[in-house]
Amino acid sequence: MKEMMDFLDSKEDEMIEMLCRWVRQDSIADYHPDAPLPYGEGCAKMLSLALSDAENLGFANPKNHAYHVGTVETGSGKPALGIACHLDVVPVSPDGWTHDPFGGEVSDGKVYGRGASDNKCSGVSALYAMLAYRKFCPVGKNVKLYLGCCEEAGMHDFEYYLAHVEKKEEMPPMIVPDAGTVVGYGCTGGVIANFDTDARGAGEVRLDSIESGGASSVPGIAIAVVRGLGASEIPLEPILDCPIQAEETEGGVKITVTGKACHPAGPEAGKNAANAVIKLLLKLPIAGDERRVLEVLDAMYREMDTRKANHSGIPMTFVMTELTLKDGHFHLTHNSRSQKMGYTDELEEVYRTYLTENGFTVTYRRKTQPYAVDPNCDLVRKLVAAQTEFEGVPPKVIQIDASNYSRCFDMGVSFGQYSALMAHRKDEYIPVDYVLKSAKLLCHAIWRLAGNPEE
Repeated sequence: MKEMMDFLDSKEDEMIEMLCRWVRQDSIADYHPDAPLPYGEGCAKMLSLALSDAENLGFANPKNHAYHVGTVETGSGKPALGIACHLDVVPVSPDGWTHDPFGGEVSDGKVYGRGASDNKCSGVSALYAMLAYRKFCPVGKNVKLYLGCCEEAGMHDFEYYLAHVEKKEEMPPMIVPDAGTVVGYGCTGGVIANFDTDARGAGEVRLDSIESGGASSVPGIAIAVVRGLGASEIPLEPILDCPIQAEETEGGVKITVTGKACHPAGPEAGKNAANAVIKLLLKLPIAGDERRVLEVLDAMYREMDTRKANHSGIPMTFVMTELTLKDGHFHLTHNSRSQKMGYTDELEEVYRTYLTENGFTVTYRRKTQPYAVDPNCDLVRKLVAAQTEFEGVPPKVIQIDASNYSRCFDMGVSFGQYSALMAHRKDEYIPVDYVLKSAKLLCHAIWRLAGNPEE
């Protein structure tokens, strides 16, 4: 094991350089199932880059499965272990980045850019962990890396892969390094849904536009333009702890509500500017269908907060991740997660009461039940042993509050990413030393699961 750790130490600069190159490739998934590049040109280029890098490291015959999933193996034969990472990233919202989102810049000991922590670091760390394992454990069993291109946009990549390449029941035990340094034996279920409706105002004061979110996160900023009022008529008291600014423009009064973006799995770490802008606009003399829509949305989120409070002991999230108004058309994206079985049925009831009965169309982008394996199973036990050996203390074994590739498999467990907890935020980054630590931890896990003859 020491030889493998020393080898990885010698490769740290290479890992950082590779991660920076990967971050520079914009890989926001744009899903078109019947297209030759099902997730768009950016994801296709990213997958080709990753597979080329794997080949340059000496891995024989990396495979591109129709631009859905790429695979890299340490050897031949049936894999004893799989590692699943994703190369796609969430969109970049205009939340005031101070570093180029696709610059792959190293500054102050951190790699900045969209995907640096979620989840390209894990792909790089996994490749080098596998490289060390192959070099110093030549008699070890085959380990297979799966690089997906649609984790953030519905996990259609593994839907394709499991239907056309490997059957689900034939997949090896899977590590999914996409949840921090816990051992996650399960993940939440939940819903991502789009809500749409047309609405026009009545009277002199009317909404021109709203722009907020769109990056699969708690929106950090919301901008609304209102006609028929002056800037001095806008109340500037903070709402939901979000400061408010108003300025006169040619198109009307531009109202800016500043919140704090964060991952929707942990909304308490942020301040939702989209919710705040709705409450602000309801203080203005807006009438007609525009007001009706704002009132319906405000009432729905107050109802959801009440339901969340009543589900003691069962984590639930209710997050508006996008709110736009353009040319009289309201568009809203909602992200909700829970470990409660039957949660999606409960949400459908809420949507029906507040939205469909008030003229909204509801389109589901993702609808899943919670997923879990036995927390005492062999895979969890060995991952706990690997992390305890590496860190000197046992990790937490939990059902995580996010959703990732683990739910795609019969035996998938979240493990092994030293995350900076900056996923889905502006100025996403990962500390340089976390890349090496992730590779070392994954190497310990690979040894436990595929290379240690005593296990």
